[in-house]
Amino acid sequence: MDVEPAKIERVLIYLRSWLGAMVLFPLATGFLSALMVLHSLLWGNRRVSDWIIHQWVSFTCWLFGVQIVVEGAANIPTQGCVYLFSHRSFFDIFALQFAVPRLRFGSKIELFSIPVFGVAMKRAGVLPIARQRMTEVIRVYEEAQPRLRAGDQFALAPEGKRNTTSHRLLDFKMGPFMFTIGAKALLVPVVIWGADEVWPKGTFIPQQKRWRSKIILRFLSPIPTAGKSQSDKETLQEQVFKLMDDSLREMEVRQR
Repeated sequence: MDVEPAKIERVLIYLRSWLGAMVLFPLATGFLSALMVLHSLLWGNRRVSDWIIHQWVSFTCWLFGVQIVVEGAANIPTQGCVYLFSHRSFFDIFALQFAVPRLRFGSKIELFSIPVFGVAMKRAGVLPIARQRMTEVIRVYEEAQPRLRAGDQFALAPEGKRNTTSHRLLDFKMGPFMFTIGAKALLVPVVIWGADEVWPKGTFIPQQKRWRSKIILRFLSPIPTAGKSQSDKETLQEQVFKLMDDSLREMEVRQR
């Protein structure tokens, strides 16, 4: 009996996703995490650390058939800055890190307890964010300000968590704006489209419906915070929210 090509494709997608998520991705993550820890202990060269991270995200995107499309590449700064991104999927991290290999994320503190991987994140300079302890979050941001002034780039989710609602933004948290203003750094809004279709929140296995997918990263114009004080944080928050929300609405219309 002939088997329909569509059924064969669904089976292949299913096998690829499960094999990738359960075997290949954990193996690559474990190996590159150990390499990151070893490198940081012996040499600690930032370019090598960036290369290791880029290999991880590049392999992950290839493994699950994800193409990263960048819009507004001219808006990616060379100096220290904070990228504020719309957050609907864990795959947002892979997409952003693929486009900007040198950046470091703010990640929920629970991930730092994962053996080897957590140590690698710490060694790489990822910021541990305890979302329920604002005092500790502010302390982490204050300690990272010298790195930001020295040229490091960070990516933070102003919504504070992955958004499972429609393509509208959740209310923004104030911490990322306080962090950026405190360092007098550039703030770069980024809107991400398509990552939630690759890896929806609440699913353990990514990319179960398509063989290939596309994630769009749109970098909006950088906003200087030099000359601003903490009293300007609410106005800045509102400005960035509107810019990102308008851009998401436009992308939604374009994708219909």
